[in-house]
Amino acid sequence: MDSTGKFITPFEYSDVQGFTIGMAPAKKNGSWGFVDTLGKAVVPFQYSNARQFSEGLAAVANKGKELWGFINRHGDAIIAFDYDFADSFNEEGEARVIKRGKMIWIDKNNQKVHE
Repeated sequence: MDSTGKFITPFEYSDVQGFTIGMAPAKKNGSWGFVDTLGKAVVPFQYSNARQFSEGLAAVANKGKELWGFINRHGDAIIAFDYDFADSFNEEGEARVIKRGKMIWIDKNNQKVHE
């Protein structure tokens, strides 16, 4: 729904999060993908979980192994599905991730920034 109350995405999704860079995580038939502001799927519904885009990347969890990684707006994996948990990147360009029970912060190049 936009600010005037007009519905802009169809009712075919069971969940839609907020839009960033013109895309929003959406859930359909138990899987997450991304839709544009018209409700059109722009990244396939193939993830078990997804976060909003931030700093050009979105944290997503793959189905099956349930590991988190990061994709770009085209759905390309930029940071491998290596993490037990991942959060969105903050304004400083850092994302909180958990791997084997240890929380660290990484940058967009998947380099550890700090623990």
